[in-house]
Amino acid sequence: MARLRQCLTGNALEAIRGLGVTVHKYEEAKGILKTKYGSTRRLLRAYLDQLEQAPLIRSNDIHAYYIYIAYYIVQPKGT
Repeated sequence: MARLRQCLTGNALEAIRGLGVTVHKYEEAKGILKTKYGSTRRLLRAYLDQLEQAPLIRSNDIHAYYIYIAYYIVQPKGT
């Protein structure tokens, strides 16, 4: 639950602020966020925004590609 809260800001964080830290409350938080922000259009816009903000990577730059995968794919920012 702490990791989820770290990924959220603004209205999304406010939507789950009063919930506890149990597994049940984590599932409840996911449900609240999915109901409020889980539409296909919103998710698609968030993914496109992430792609537009991502740095350009040269085809021979393995290190930059690794950083991109670690930062943008493995640990996506909360939307």
